Amino acid sequence: MLRGQMARYRVTQDERALTLARKCFQDLNHIFDLSRTIEPGLLGKPHGGRASPTTSFDQAAIPVLPYAQFALTYAKPEEKEQARRNLHDHGDYFIRRNWMVNHHGKLARIVPAGHTSAMKYFASVHAAYDVTGEERYRDEAVKCVRQLIDKGMIPWPSKVNAPDVGNLHYYSYLGEYWSKTTLAKGADWIGDIGLNWKIAQTALTDEGLVVDGRYDIKTGQFIPDAKNPTGYQGRTGGSILVALLGLLARSHGFDDNANQIARKILLRVDPSCFRQCFDDGHLPENEKDFANLFPAELPAMWLCAYWLGREQKAW
Repeated sequence: MLRGQMARYRVTQDERALTLARKCFQDLNHIFDLSRTIEPGLLGKPHGGRASPTTSFDQAAIPVLPYAQFALTYAKPEEKEQARRNLHDHGDYFIRRNWMVNHHGKLARIVPAGHTSAMKYFASVHAAYDVTGEERYRDEAVKCVRQLIDKGMIPWPSKVNAPDVGNLHYYSYLGEYWSKTTLAKGADWIGDIGLNWKIAQTALTDEGLVVDGRYDIKTGQFIPDAKNPTGYQGRTGGSILVALLGLLARSHGFDDNANQIARKILLRVDPSCFRQCFDDGHLPENEKDFANLFPAELPAMWLCAYWLGREQKAW
């Protein structure tokens, strides 16, 4: 939501967009405050609105990178000080614990880096450098990302199958970020965005929705999942992430027509799709209740793609 509202403000200069972006920024400050009751610098998942020690790859760089971007671009002096304090503590949290995190409820040390997704945590620490200027955060993050590069885990963790569309987008988003750091020459960050976009399209149906499956790197073919091709819990979000990836690829000159695919996706993902589980008429009985749950991240992602497209004058 924060990323999308910052884009909306850049396009429209509408103060309402900046107000919403500021609310998102303050919401994240609140989560830092909640988490501080457990340990300074923790940014835990607020289960039920309460402090939690659990973290994950996916909830690391997003939202921390947009949070840092807001602090550097739009924050008032007192807000920037909030962000400086929070990200100072956040960087210290990882370094102090030697990268031992409560990952999905299990303690795990994520260094030496063993999976491409670890750079989602590393980017959070590098963002602490962006806001505080303390080079130790940059140096620690860069060291860890170089481990991934040296192990051949950029752009992907597997040499057999490409990542799912969610990670194709996430890795591309981070690739653009790393391309603006001292790691710029460490990998073909921008070139990989084009590659990821090419592969993500293979998961789309003609109507503009993704299906579950795997992309075989050797054959260059996408193979739908025979048991669950619809991807009930991830279909709507995955489809919007493909739209976001397409717009990112277009912004770097890889596909002038990517906006047409993104547009098709956004038009297909109407409000009836904003459910925890996508029901194509064959949703398993034990998941029926999830079809009536409204996940706020889906319209937020949709709006983000819409405004990033507007910023490109794609529609």
